[in-house]
Amino acid sequence: MRVLFASVTRTRLIALVGATQLAMIGALLRVAGWLGVIQLANYVLAVVTLLVVTRAFGPSIFGTLATISALAAYVGLVVTFGLNLSGPRLVVRLRDSPDELSNALSTVACMQVLLGTMAAAGFMLVVSIVSPGSEYTLISAFIVLQACLTAITPDWAFLGLERMRDFAILQVVGRVLTTVCTVMFIHTSSDVLLYVEINAFAAAGIAVASIGVLRTKGIYWRAPKLEAIWQTIHDAAANFLSTASINLYTSTGVVIVNFILGPAAAGPFALADRLRNVVGNVTLPIITAIYPFVCRIAATPEAAEDEAWTKRIFFQGTLGLSAALSLGLFVFAPTIISLAGGAAFAEAVPILRILAAVPFLIALSNILGIQTMMPLGMDWHAMWIFATTAAIGVIGMFVSTDLFGLRGSAFSVLAIEVFVTITMIVVLQRRIDVLSLFINLQTWKE
Repeated sequence: MRVLFASVTRTRLIALVGATQLAMIGALLRVAGWLGVIQLANYVLAVVTLLVVTRAFGPSIFGTLATISALAAYVGLVVTFGLNLSGPRLVVRLRDSPDELSNALSTVACMQVLLGTMAAAGFMLVVSIVSPGSEYTLISAFIVLQACLTAITPDWAFLGLERMRDFAILQVVGRVLTTVCTVMFIHTSSDVLLYVEINAFAAAGIAVASIGVLRTKGIYWRAPKLEAIWQTIHDAAANFLSTASINLYTSTGVVIVNFILGPAAAGPFALADRLRNVVGNVTLPIITAIYPFVCRIAATPEAAEDEAWTKRIFFQGTLGLSAALSLGLFVFAPTIISLAGGAAFAEAVPILRILAAVPFLIALSNILGIQTMMPLGMDWHAMWIFATTAAIGVIGMFVSTDLFGLRGSAFSVLAIEVFVTITMIVVLQRRIDVLSLFINLQTWKE
């Protein structure tokens, strides 16, 4: 009976949308499904971890750790060097040529090790100058080590190879073990060092295992030439600058709040911002899964209407889901903060409500920028938009936080997301009709 029902359902779907469209949707959903497994594990386990560490460390220590992690994220950003954008395109282009792909991935890996070594050394030098002999020096070392190892993990290679199942298993196992250790061993503020050690060792395990799995897929690791490393850096420069700018205006908030208002205020802001990120990332599997697909059809001028239809369906679904998530975040903010942080983080409720619209705005700007401008070769257009946004965002955050406190910080984050979205619409409209990303204009006009 179940087999018959499935057969009838599939027949009806084929009649409704067509066999080709159904096959493309199925392939993308399989990739999104494994990305969803990773995202669900990260979502659930992040909440469990938050419940433990916020109560064990309190707002002040939690705010300090969040500040260090935000700064260390810039080191991870240097190590990643825009590969989250350029990496899948590289793998899709070379995956039918194992020898060329092995050379390319080996070059990327060596580039990341070199960049990571220099960036981490610079980070620790700054830490030693700013707070010499501080108890947080060793803690900072483990946090930046985790950031580097996470950045080196080649998740983008698995995405381009359409092997997300393998990476999902590694990621989930690593995250589960990390959370179990956190729940078992983190109880008081004296466990801060142990907490960052657990996270660093877990990141190392996932990175090493991921590289090992790629070896079983026919990827041979080789020593690249220096010229090849330099060329890779040059080719990824625009995407790196875009990613750096995005992170500058999305991740600097907690650092600025800590600098102006102190760790006690940074704690509630960090919790609200992290919860906003967790909720916003629910759409990440869809967005990530479709990126190689839109890159491929953008490079094919004769792309069929079936492919364009599939892209529109995913874009519509992403916007609809993100809108529902933003609404839920606004309505249930008090309950969410109470469960995640307890009474000590009551200040985070109005902050979370102000930030509630951000997941929807980020989803829209991602569709316009990452999913449309970059596949169309508008990398430098996107970079200038992100760079301008970063400059305005950081200055605006300083001013609004100093004048209006925590709520000023939250409104600054919201305003900058509105700015980047509107700017992308204006720039992209000169190249294509933005509405065509979501509806078939020819059918609409008829």
